Order: sequence, then structure tokens, then C-alpha cells
Amino acid sequence: IRVNGIIALNLRDDDELISVKVTDGTKQILLAANNGKAILFKETDVRSMGRTATGVRGMNVPEKDFLIGANIMDNSDQEVLVVTEKGYGKRTALAEYRIQNRGGKGVKTLNVTAKNGQLVALRAVNADEDLIVSTDMGIAIRVAIQDISKIGRNTQGVRIIKLRADQSVATTAIVPHEDEEPAEAVEKETGTQEALELNNQLNQKQPEEITLSPLEDEKEDNKTITKDSIFEEE
Repeated sequence: IRVNGIIALNLRDDDELISVKVTDGTKQILLAANNGKAILFKETDVRSMGRTATGVRGMNVPEKDFLIGANIMDNSDQEVLVVTEKGYGKRTALAEYRIQNRGGKGVKTLNVTAKNGQLVALRAVNADEDLIVSTDMGIAIRVAIQDISKIGRNTQGVRIIKLRADQSVATTAIVPHEDEEPAEAVEKETGTQEALELNNQLNQKQPEEITLSPLEDEKEDNKTITKDSIFEEE
């Protein structure tokens, strides 16, 4: 194992690697840029080459813009999920993206405005998955994919997470769907736990010492006894 790794791609000085995907050479590739454009092309349009090669152009991106994601599309039932820097997002059917030749400028996948912000994530999803959105302030939210509106490409999307003016979306992740636990079950479990904790506290409580004054007809010195001994049979 080489500690420093090996070269996977020859990068130019003004470029950087943003995504690595495993595929079999027969799928479709979907690329997206921060300006809201995306391009879908056949993987066979990219010829096989060595590790140290620079590669070929997948999408023609304006100089001021940059790619934000790449996905392997292997199922016509998949949907395209996009998320913006200001917390907006949407689902769009893959059928709305026509296959183009690689190297083109792509088609609009999101209507970028001052309201929703630039595109920061593009994911291939299924309806039985969840989306996790994390902000640059460390706040995260989990949303079922099926709860996100499914609308056309040339739209702004809907709000997924509410952010302050100084916050923005940092990362996203797709995870298996989990059903929310019913509120009654949570309340019952919480109540049971509280009862157990109270019972443990009572069992661990030490006997408290008290002092009794001597009876008038007895000339004994004051004596200290515990609560437990008060109730003991003579």
C-alpha cells in the first residue's frame, strides 16, 4: 500500500477533482454546474484511457462557473434531486433530461435566482430513500425523498431547510429511508425511563440520621438512631 496514493487523473493547475464513481461502461452520466445547468450523456462517449491521462470534456462550463456534481444513472425510474445553497430543492423525473453529446452546455435543471441561490448538490435518488442536508453551521435535517416536491426542470424548487441569512447548505447525503417513531411510543418509552430512574434514586438513598430527646422520666443521654430503626419491632 502506498501511503501517498497513486495518480488517478492528471489535473491542470486551475482544476480539481470533485467526484469518483464506479461504473461498468454502459450507463449514463449526469453532470451539473452551480449555474443550474446539467447534461446527460452516454458513458460510451468517454473513451477508456490510462490513470495519468487528463481526460475528455464532459460539460462546457462558463469560466466563472464550475461543476458541483456527477452521477451515474442506471435506472429509468430514478429521479434527479437538486439542492441549492439557500436550502431549496426539488425532484425531477430523469425522462425530462434528454441525452446529449458530451461536451455540451447542458439544459436547465434549476432556475437559479437570488431567492434560492446557486446549485450545490445534484443526486440520483429513489422515492424510498432519505435526504440529509447539513449547513456550514453544523445544523442537519433529515427529510424523506418522497416528501420533496416533484416538479419540472425549469423551476426554483421548494424550501427544504430554513436558514438564516448567514447560513448556507454545505453538504448532502442520501441514506436508506427510516420511518419516524410514533409520538405515543416515544412518550411511553420516556415515561418508563423516568420511572426507572426515580426508582433507582429511591433505592440508592441512604438512611437519614435524626436525634431524639430523652423522655422526662429517663435519665439517659441523648441517643442517635436512624429512621429504619424507629420502625423495628422491640
